[in-house]
Amino acid sequence: MSGKLTSNSTPAERAVGCVFAENFVSNAEVIKNGGTVTGDPTIDFGATFDGTTDYISYVLDGKEFNSDELSIVIEFNPDFEADDDEDHCLMGGGSSDDYWLLKHNANSIRLDLGNTTIGYIPLLDYQSYWNVGSRNVIVVSGTSGNTSVWLNGNVILDEKNTVWTETIIDNMTIGSRHSSKSSFFVGTISNFQVYKSLLTAQDALNFYNNDTYNYRNKAVLDLPMGMAQHDPTNVRCLDVSGNGKHAQFGDGSTSTTYPTKQTTHGYDFDGGDYMIATPDLNVGDSGSLAFVMEFSPDFNYDENAVTYLYGSTAESIFAVIKQNNASSNVLDIWMGNEKIDSIAEATYSPYWRKGQRNELIISGTGGDGSSNITRAWLNGVEIMNDTVEWYGGTDVTSLTMGASYSIGNFFNGKITSFQVYPFILTPTQVQDLTINLMKKINDV
Repeated sequence: MSGKLTSNSTPAERAVGCVFAENFVSNAEVIKNGGTVTGDPTIDFGATFDGTTDYISYVLDGKEFNSDELSIVIEFNPDFEADDDEDHCLMGGGSSDDYWLLKHNANSIRLDLGNTTIGYIPLLDYQSYWNVGSRNVIVVSGTSGNTSVWLNGNVILDEKNTVWTETIIDNMTIGSRHSSKSSFFVGTISNFQVYKSLLTAQDALNFYNNDTYNYRNKAVLDLPMGMAQHDPTNVRCLDVSGNGKHAQFGDGSTSTTYPTKQTTHGYDFDGGDYMIATPDLNVGDSGSLAFVMEFSPDFNYDENAVTYLYGSTAESIFAVIKQNNASSNVLDIWMGNEKIDSIAEATYSPYWRKGQRNELIISGTGGDGSSNITRAWLNGVEIMNDTVEWYGGTDVTSLTMGASYSIGNFFNGKITSFQVYPFILTPTQVQDLTINLMKKINDV
Protein backbone atom coordinates (compact mmCIF):
# COMPACT_ATOMS: atom_id res chain seq x y z
CA MET A 1 0.00 0.00 0.00
CA SER A 2 2.48 2.62 1.11
CA GLY A 3 4.57 2.26 -2.03
CA LYS A 4 1.93 4.40 -3.72
CA LEU A 5 2.54 7.13 -1.21
CA THR A 6 6.19 7.60 -2.10
CA SER A 7 4.97 9.34 -5.26
CA ASN A 8 4.29 12.33 -3.00
CA SER A 9 8.01 12.63 -2.29
CA THR A 10 10.86 13.75 -4.51
CA PRO A 11 13.38 11.36 -6.11
CA ALA A 12 16.07 12.74 -3.79
CA GLU A 13 13.92 12.10 -0.72
CA ARG A 14 13.27 8.55 -1.83
CA ALA A 15 17.00 8.09 -2.43
CA VAL A 16 17.74 8.93 1.21
CA GLY A 17 15.08 6.57 2.54
CA CYS A 18 11.62 8.15 2.33
CA VAL A 19 9.16 5.23 2.45
CA PHE A 20 5.92 7.01 3.29
CA ALA A 21 4.78 10.44 2.13
CA GLU A 22 1.32 11.96 2.20
CA ASN A 23 0.38 15.56 1.45
CA PHE A 24 -3.41 15.19 1.70
CA VAL A 25 -4.27 16.62 -1.73
CA SER A 26 -7.95 15.66 -1.63
CA ASN A 27 -10.34 13.20 -0.04
CA ALA A 28 -10.32 11.09 -3.20
CA GLU A 29 -6.49 11.04 -3.34
CA VAL A 30 -6.18 10.05 0.32
CA ILE A 31 -8.56 7.14 -0.25
CA LYS A 32 -6.75 6.20 -3.46
CA ASN A 33 -3.50 6.13 -1.50
CA GLY A 34 -5.01 3.66 0.97
CA GLY A 35 -6.23 6.02 3.67
CA THR A 36 -9.54 5.62 5.50
CA VAL A 37 -11.16 8.94 6.36
CA THR A 38 -13.22 9.10 9.56
CA GLY A 39 -15.41 12.05 10.51
CA ASP A 40 -15.53 14.94 8.11
CA PRO A 41 -12.07 16.51 7.83
CA THR A 42 -11.62 19.05 5.07
CA ILE A 43 -8.93 17.68 2.76
CA ASP A 44 -7.56 20.17 0.25
CA PHE A 45 -3.76 20.19 0.09
CA GLY A 46 -3.84 19.58 3.81
CA ALA A 47 -6.26 17.79 6.15
CA THR A 48 -8.11 20.03 8.61
CA PHE A 49 -9.32 18.13 11.70
CA ASP A 50 -12.12 19.31 14.03
CA GLY A 51 -10.64 17.90 17.24
CA THR A 52 -13.60 15.68 18.07
CA THR A 53 -14.11 12.90 15.52
CA ASP A 54 -11.79 13.50 12.57
CA TYR A 55 -8.81 11.33 11.74
CA ILE A 56 -7.24 9.42 8.83
CA SER A 57 -5.96 5.87 9.26
CA TYR A 58 -3.74 3.69 7.10
CA VAL A 59 -3.09 -0.02 6.91
CA LEU A 60 0.68 -0.47 6.55
CA ASP A 61 2.64 -3.29 4.97
CA GLY A 62 4.95 -3.56 8.00
CA LYS A 63 8.01 -2.16 6.23
CA GLU A 64 7.58 1.53 6.98
CA PHE A 65 8.90 1.62 10.55
CA ASN A 66 11.07 -1.52 10.72
CA SER A 67 14.33 0.37 10.82
CA ASP A 68 16.82 1.16 13.55
CA GLU A 69 17.30 4.55 11.88
CA LEU A 70 14.06 6.47 11.58
CA SER A 71 12.97 10.03 10.81
CA ILE A 72 9.50 11.56 10.80
CA VAL A 73 8.57 14.93 9.27
CA ILE A 74 5.19 16.55 9.97
CA GLU A 75 4.02 19.94 8.71
CA PHE A 76 1.02 21.27 10.64
CA ASN A 77 -1.00 24.36 11.60
CA PRO A 78 -2.37 23.97 15.16
CA ASP A 79 -5.54 25.78 16.21
CA PHE A 80 -4.49 25.64 19.85
CA GLU A 81 -1.89 27.13 22.12
CA ALA A 82 1.06 25.04 23.27
CA ASP A 83 -0.12 25.52 26.87
CA ASP A 84 -3.83 24.72 26.41
CA ASP A 85 -3.68 21.74 28.84
CA GLU A 86 -5.16 19.35 26.26
CA ASP A 87 -3.95 16.24 24.44
CA HIS A 88 -3.50 16.68 20.67
CA CYS A 89 -2.03 13.74 18.78
CA LEU A 90 -0.25 14.31 15.48
CA MET A 91 0.22 10.62 14.74
CA GLY A 92 0.03 7.23 16.38
CA GLY A 93 1.14 3.90 14.98
CA GLY A 94 0.72 0.31 16.14
CA SER A 95 -1.84 -1.28 18.41
CA SER A 96 -0.05 0.16 21.45
CA ASP A 97 0.95 3.42 19.77
CA ASP A 98 4.47 2.11 19.37
CA TYR A 99 5.26 5.25 17.39
CA TRP A 100 3.53 8.28 18.81
CA LEU A 101 3.89 12.07 18.66
CA LEU A 102 1.57 14.02 20.95
CA LYS A 103 1.23 17.50 22.42
CA HIS A 104 0.46 16.35 25.96
CA ASN A 105 -2.18 17.71 28.34
CA ALA A 106 0.68 18.65 30.64
CA ASN A 107 1.84 20.79 27.70
CA SER A 108 4.95 18.79 26.96
CA ILE A 109 5.54 17.05 23.62
CA ARG A 110 5.62 13.28 24.05
CA LEU A 111 7.60 11.11 21.65
CA ASP A 112 7.47 7.30 21.54
CA LEU A 113 9.58 5.17 19.19
CA GLY A 114 9.59 1.38 19.11
CA ASN A 115 7.06 1.15 21.95
CA THR A 116 9.43 3.15 24.14
CA THR A 117 8.86 6.64 25.50
CA ILE A 118 11.85 8.65 24.34
CA GLY A 119 10.88 11.64 26.44
CA TYR A 120 8.56 14.49 27.28
CA ILE A 121 9.86 17.75 25.80
CA PRO A 122 9.02 20.51 28.34
CA LEU A 123 6.90 23.49 27.31
CA LEU A 124 9.80 25.78 28.17
CA ASP A 125 11.97 24.10 25.53
CA TYR A 126 9.59 24.55 22.59
CA GLN A 127 6.88 27.15 23.32
CA SER A 128 8.85 30.09 21.93
CA TYR A 129 9.08 28.30 18.55
CA TRP A 130 5.42 27.24 18.43
CA ASN A 131 3.25 29.00 15.82
CA VAL A 132 -0.49 29.04 16.59
CA GLY A 133 -2.71 29.10 13.50
CA SER A 134 0.24 29.08 11.14
CA ARG A 135 2.80 26.68 9.75
CA ASN A 136 5.04 24.48 11.91
CA VAL A 137 7.42 21.72 10.91
CA ILE A 138 8.49 19.10 13.44
CA VAL A 139 11.29 16.70 12.54
CA VAL A 140 12.21 13.59 14.52
CA SER A 141 15.45 11.79 13.74
CA GLY A 142 16.62 8.90 15.84
CA THR A 143 18.47 5.68 16.31
CA SER A 144 18.64 3.74 19.54
CA GLY A 145 20.42 5.85 22.14
CA ASN A 146 20.52 9.00 20.02
CA THR A 147 17.26 10.77 19.11
CA SER A 148 16.78 14.44 18.28
CA VAL A 149 13.74 16.59 17.56
CA TRP A 150 13.54 19.99 15.84
CA LEU A 151 10.61 22.39 15.74
CA ASN A 152 10.73 24.97 12.96
CA GLY A 153 14.45 24.40 12.57
CA ASN A 154 15.23 24.73 16.29
CA VAL A 155 16.46 21.76 18.30
CA ILE A 156 14.05 20.95 21.15
CA LEU A 157 15.41 17.48 22.01
CA ASP A 158 19.13 17.03 21.57
CA GLU A 159 20.55 13.53 21.09
CA LYS A 160 18.45 11.90 23.81
CA ASN A 161 20.17 8.69 24.88
CA THR A 162 17.03 6.59 25.47
CA VAL A 163 17.45 3.07 24.06
CA TRP A 164 14.65 1.83 21.78
CA THR A 165 14.17 -1.08 19.40
CA GLU A 166 12.52 -1.02 15.99
CA THR A 167 9.00 -2.42 15.99
CA ILE A 168 6.99 -3.72 13.04
CA ILE A 169 3.58 -2.07 12.90
CA ASP A 170 0.76 -2.59 10.41
CA ASN A 171 -1.38 0.48 11.05
CA MET A 172 -1.09 4.21 11.63
CA THR A 173 -3.43 7.10 12.31
CA ILE A 174 -2.99 10.79 11.53
CA GLY A 175 -4.85 13.25 13.73
CA SER A 176 -5.47 10.98 16.72
CA ARG A 177 -4.04 8.08 18.70
CA HIS A 178 -4.36 4.82 16.83
CA SER A 179 -4.97 2.58 19.81
CA SER A 180 -7.92 4.47 21.28
CA LYS A 181 -8.93 6.97 18.58
CA SER A 182 -8.67 9.78 21.09
CA SER A 183 -6.50 12.86 21.76
CA PHE A 184 -7.79 14.40 18.55
CA PHE A 185 -5.79 17.04 16.70
CA VAL A 186 -7.33 20.47 16.09
CA GLY A 187 -6.00 22.21 13.00
CA THR A 188 -4.41 21.23 9.71
CA ILE A 189 -1.76 18.61 8.91
CA SER A 190 -0.43 19.26 5.43
CA ASN A 191 2.52 16.91 5.03
CA PHE A 192 3.65 13.67 6.66
CA GLN A 193 6.79 11.71 5.80
CA VAL A 194 8.63 8.70 7.20
CA TYR A 195 12.29 8.02 6.40
CA LYS A 196 14.24 4.86 7.16
CA SER A 197 17.34 6.98 7.64
CA LEU A 198 18.57 9.85 9.80
CA LEU A 199 17.81 13.43 8.84
CA THR A 200 20.11 16.21 10.02
CA ALA A 201 19.68 19.54 11.77
CA GLN A 202 20.23 21.23 8.41
CA ASP A 203 17.52 19.05 6.87
CA ALA A 204 15.14 20.18 9.62
CA LEU A 205 15.93 23.84 8.97
CA ASN A 206 15.64 23.36 5.21
CA PHE A 207 12.24 21.70 5.54
CA TYR A 208 10.96 24.60 7.62
CA ASN A 209 12.38 27.24 5.28
CA ASN A 210 11.28 25.33 2.16
CA ASP A 211 14.93 25.64 1.24
CA THR A 212 15.96 22.06 0.53
CA TYR A 213 16.30 22.57 -3.22
CA ASN A 214 17.24 26.25 -3.35
CA TYR A 215 20.91 25.29 -3.06
CA ARG A 216 20.89 24.91 -6.85
CA ASN A 217 20.95 28.70 -7.25
CA LYS A 218 23.62 29.35 -4.64
CA ALA A 219 26.80 28.01 -6.22
CA VAL A 220 29.75 30.42 -6.10
CA LEU A 221 31.27 28.69 -9.11
CA ASP A 222 29.18 26.77 -11.63
CA LEU A 223 30.74 25.43 -14.81
CA PRO A 224 28.18 23.26 -16.66
CA MET A 225 30.65 23.02 -19.59
CA GLY A 226 27.97 22.83 -22.26
CA MET A 227 28.13 24.34 -25.72
CA ALA A 228 26.36 27.47 -24.46
CA GLN A 229 29.20 28.09 -22.01
CA HIS A 230 32.02 27.40 -24.49
CA ASP A 231 33.79 30.65 -25.37
CA PRO A 232 36.66 29.85 -27.77
CA THR A 233 37.24 33.50 -28.70
CA ASN A 234 38.25 34.30 -25.14
CA VAL A 235 39.59 30.75 -24.56
CA ARG A 236 37.39 30.14 -21.55
CA CYS A 237 34.39 28.26 -20.16
CA LEU A 238 31.68 30.51 -18.81
CA ASP A 239 30.61 30.41 -15.18
CA VAL A 240 26.80 30.56 -14.88
CA SER A 241 26.64 31.29 -11.15
CA GLY A 242 26.32 34.99 -11.90
CA ASN A 243 29.70 35.71 -10.37
CA GLY A 244 31.55 35.91 -13.68
CA LYS A 245 34.45 33.76 -12.47
CA HIS A 246 35.08 32.00 -15.76
CA ALA A 247 37.57 29.16 -16.33
CA GLN A 248 40.43 29.84 -18.72
CA PHE A 249 41.71 27.17 -21.09
CA GLY A 250 45.25 26.31 -20.08
CA ASP A 251 47.58 29.28 -19.98
CA GLY A 252 45.36 31.23 -22.35
CA SER A 253 47.95 31.48 -25.11
CA THR A 254 49.47 28.06 -25.76
CA SER A 255 46.97 25.88 -27.61
CA THR A 256 48.53 22.63 -26.44
CA THR A 257 47.41 23.52 -22.92
CA TYR A 258 43.77 23.79 -23.99
CA PRO A 259 41.43 20.89 -23.25
CA THR A 260 39.35 19.84 -26.26
CA LYS A 261 35.67 20.78 -26.23
CA GLN A 262 33.47 17.75 -26.64
CA THR A 263 30.63 17.94 -29.13
CA THR A 264 27.93 17.98 -26.49
CA HIS A 265 29.11 18.39 -22.93
CA GLY A 266 32.40 18.86 -21.12
CA TYR A 267 36.07 18.91 -22.08
CA ASP A 268 38.55 16.20 -22.96
CA PHE A 269 41.89 16.37 -21.15
CA ASP A 270 44.80 14.52 -22.81
CA GLY A 271 47.15 14.34 -19.85
CA GLY A 272 48.91 17.62 -20.60
CA ASP A 273 46.20 20.28 -20.62
CA TYR A 274 44.09 21.96 -17.98
CA MET A 275 41.67 24.75 -17.05
CA ILE A 276 42.12 27.48 -14.45
CA ALA A 277 39.38 29.42 -12.66
CA THR A 278 40.33 32.37 -10.47
CA PRO A 279 37.23 32.66 -8.33
CA ASP A 280 38.57 34.31 -5.14
CA LEU A 281 36.27 32.03 -3.16
CA ASN A 282 36.13 32.38 0.58
CA VAL A 283 34.06 29.37 1.55
CA GLY A 284 34.39 30.07 5.26
CA ASP A 285 34.28 27.05 7.54
CA SER A 286 31.98 25.07 5.26
CA GLY A 287 32.11 24.15 1.62
CA SER A 288 30.94 21.65 -0.97
CA LEU A 289 32.00 20.81 -4.46
CA ALA A 290 30.72 18.53 -7.18
CA PHE A 291 32.19 17.39 -10.43
CA VAL A 292 31.45 14.87 -13.12
CA MET A 293 34.40 13.18 -14.80
CA GLU A 294 35.32 10.19 -16.91
CA PHE A 295 38.77 8.65 -17.17
CA SER A 296 39.96 7.82 -20.66
CA PRO A 297 39.57 4.14 -21.66
CA ASP A 298 43.32 3.58 -21.39
CA PHE A 299 43.57 5.25 -17.99
CA ASN A 300 41.09 4.20 -15.35
CA TYR A 301 41.11 4.63 -11.60
CA ASP A 302 43.08 1.42 -11.19
CA GLU A 303 46.05 2.64 -13.24
CA ASN A 304 49.07 3.26 -11.04
CA ALA A 305 49.76 6.92 -11.69
CA VAL A 306 49.36 10.20 -9.88
CA THR A 307 46.43 12.17 -11.25
CA TYR A 308 44.98 15.45 -10.07
CA LEU A 309 41.31 15.69 -10.87
CA TYR A 310 41.59 19.24 -9.69
CA GLY A 311 43.74 21.25 -7.33
CA SER A 312 43.60 24.72 -5.79
CA THR A 313 45.65 27.31 -3.98
CA ALA A 314 48.83 25.52 -2.92
CA GLU A 315 46.97 22.27 -3.66
CA SER A 316 45.43 22.46 -0.25
CA ILE A 317 42.14 24.31 0.02
CA PHE A 318 40.36 21.89 -2.28
CA ALA A 319 42.12 18.95 -3.85
CA VAL A 320 41.26 15.46 -5.03
CA ILE A 321 44.17 13.30 -6.05
CA LYS A 322 44.15 9.75 -7.37
CA GLN A 323 47.60 8.45 -6.63
CA ASN A 324 49.69 5.33 -6.32
CA ASN A 325 51.27 5.48 -2.91
CA ALA A 326 51.68 2.66 -0.42
CA SER A 327 47.91 2.22 -0.55
CA SER A 328 47.64 1.94 -4.31
CA ASN A 329 44.86 3.79 -6.13
CA VAL A 330 43.61 5.81 -3.19
CA LEU A 331 41.62 8.99 -3.57
CA ASP A 332 43.19 11.69 -1.41
CA ILE A 333 40.69 14.32 -0.28
CA TRP A 334 42.05 17.68 0.89
CA MET A 335 40.05 20.56 2.34
CA GLY A 336 41.25 23.65 4.15
CA ASN A 337 44.95 22.74 4.01
CA GLU A 338 44.19 19.41 5.67
CA LYS A 339 44.21 15.96 4.14
CA ILE A 340 40.87 14.61 5.26
CA ASP A 341 41.27 11.03 4.12
CA SER A 342 42.84 8.61 1.70
CA ILE A 343 39.91 6.60 0.42
CA ALA A 344 40.99 3.05 -0.34
CA GLU A 345 40.28 1.46 -3.68
CA ALA A 346 38.25 -1.28 -1.98
CA THR A 347 35.95 1.40 -0.53
CA TYR A 348 35.10 3.27 -3.71
CA SER A 349 35.71 0.80 -6.54
CA PRO A 350 32.31 -1.00 -6.20
CA TYR A 351 30.61 2.26 -7.15
CA TRP A 352 33.08 3.44 -9.80
CA ARG A 353 31.74 3.21 -13.35
CA LYS A 354 34.66 2.16 -15.53
CA GLY A 355 34.73 3.96 -18.84
CA GLN A 356 31.67 6.01 -17.90
CA ARG A 357 30.89 9.30 -16.22
CA ASN A 358 31.32 9.43 -12.45
CA GLU A 359 30.02 12.04 -10.03
CA LEU A 360 32.08 12.91 -6.97
CA ILE A 361 30.57 15.24 -4.37
CA ILE A 362 32.43 16.39 -1.26
CA SER A 363 30.89 18.42 1.55
CA GLY A 364 32.28 19.43 4.89
CA THR A 365 32.49 21.86 7.77
CA GLY A 366 35.65 22.79 9.63
CA GLY A 367 36.96 25.24 12.17
CA ASP A 368 37.23 24.50 15.86
CA GLY A 369 35.00 21.88 17.40
CA SER A 370 34.45 18.14 17.57
CA SER A 371 31.23 18.24 15.51
CA ASN A 372 33.03 18.96 12.25
CA ILE A 373 32.42 16.44 9.53
CA THR A 374 33.46 15.89 5.93
CA ARG A 375 31.63 13.46 3.67
CA ALA A 376 32.07 12.26 0.10
CA TRP A 377 29.69 10.53 -2.30
CA LEU A 378 30.58 8.68 -5.49
CA ASN A 379 27.62 8.32 -7.85
CA GLY A 380 25.27 8.95 -4.93
CA VAL A 381 26.88 6.40 -2.58
CA GLU A 382 28.66 7.67 0.52
CA ILE A 383 32.31 6.62 0.47
CA MET A 384 33.68 8.85 3.22
CA ASN A 385 32.32 10.14 6.52
CA ASP A 386 35.04 11.62 8.71
CA THR A 387 34.93 13.70 11.86
CA VAL A 388 37.88 16.02 11.42
CA GLU A 389 38.80 19.63 12.05
CA TRP A 390 39.96 21.74 9.14
CA TYR A 391 40.10 25.46 8.56
CA GLY A 392 38.30 26.74 5.49
CA GLY A 393 38.56 30.48 5.96
CA THR A 394 41.35 31.09 3.44
CA ASP A 395 40.47 32.60 0.07
CA VAL A 396 40.69 30.14 -2.79
CA THR A 397 42.37 32.28 -5.43
CA SER A 398 42.82 29.62 -8.08
CA LEU A 399 41.21 26.31 -8.98
CA THR A 400 42.98 24.13 -11.51
CA MET A 401 40.98 21.42 -13.23
CA GLY A 402 42.86 18.57 -14.87
CA ALA A 403 46.18 19.22 -13.18
CA SER A 404 47.78 20.11 -9.88
CA TYR A 405 48.01 23.73 -8.85
CA SER A 406 51.65 23.78 -9.92
CA ILE A 407 50.58 22.51 -13.38
CA GLY A 408 51.81 18.94 -13.30
CA ASN A 409 50.48 15.44 -12.64
CA PHE A 410 47.83 15.82 -15.29
CA PHE A 411 44.44 14.21 -15.61
CA ASN A 412 43.67 12.06 -18.67
CA GLY A 413 39.97 11.90 -19.43
CA LYS A 414 36.88 14.08 -19.48
CA ILE A 415 35.48 16.58 -17.01
CA THR A 416 31.88 17.49 -17.78
CA SER A 417 30.73 19.64 -14.86
CA PHE A 418 32.23 21.48 -11.88
CA GLN A 419 30.50 23.34 -9.05
CA VAL A 420 31.45 24.90 -5.69
CA TYR A 421 29.04 25.82 -2.89
CA PRO A 422 29.92 27.88 0.23
CA PHE A 423 27.99 25.62 2.62
CA ILE A 424 27.34 22.00 3.54
CA LEU A 425 25.08 19.96 1.33
CA THR A 426 22.78 17.60 3.20
CA PRO A 427 22.45 13.98 2.00
CA THR A 428 19.06 14.90 0.49
CA GLN A 429 20.64 17.74 -1.46
CA VAL A 430 23.52 15.49 -2.53
CA GLN A 431 21.09 12.98 -3.98
CA ASP A 432 19.16 15.74 -5.73
CA LEU A 433 22.38 17.15 -7.18
CA THR A 434 23.50 13.67 -8.28
CA ILE A 435 20.21 13.12 -10.11
CA ASN A 436 20.11 16.55 -11.69
CA LEU A 437 23.72 16.67 -12.84
CA MET A 438 23.41 13.38 -14.67
CA LYS A 439 20.02 14.33 -16.10
CA LYS A 440 21.40 17.58 -17.51
CA ILE A 441 24.26 15.75 -19.19
CA ASN A 442 22.10 12.95 -20.54
CA ASP A 443 19.57 15.43 -21.92
CA VAL A 444 22.18 17.17 -24.07
